[in-house]
This record gives sequence, structure tokens and C-alpha cells, in this order.
Amino acid sequence: MAGRISSLNASEKKFIDDAIAESERVKGKSLNGIERKSVLSRAREQILSQRKAESAKKEREAERHANEFTWNKPKPLRR
Repeated sequence: MAGRISSLNASEKKFIDDAIAESERVKGKSLNGIERKSVLSRAREQILSQRKAESAKKEREAERHANEFTWNKPKPLRR
């Protein structure tokens, strides 16, 4: 179970709001406290999972760019 997330960006806030709105739409009325907490918990877990995936992607990208790059003067064309 995911705890509170200390900082959310605008898209993550919208994701949580959309998750609650969708759950209320499916149920047909507003959620009670337990249902709201379960929806929020699920949404937070998905946000944390997405953050973890993004950080792994950034690490792979950094490793790819970290390879030693040496510049060689191009060989002139022979005529």
C-alpha cells in the first residue's frame, strides 16, 4: 500500500481526480470514505510505479550517453 506522496505535479493531480470521478461515475453516486481511500491508494501506487519506470528509463538513457566519445578528424576525400 502506498502512503502519501509529498509532491504531485499537475498531471498526477489530474490523474487522481480522474480516477475518483471515474469510480463515482461507475458507481452512480459519490464514494464513501473507504471506497475513496481504496481508489486513492490504487492511484498513488500507479503514480509511484510510473515514477519508478521513468527513473529507470532516464538511467538507461544516461548510461547510453555515458559511453566514451572520442572525436576523430574525418579523413579527407581522395581525388
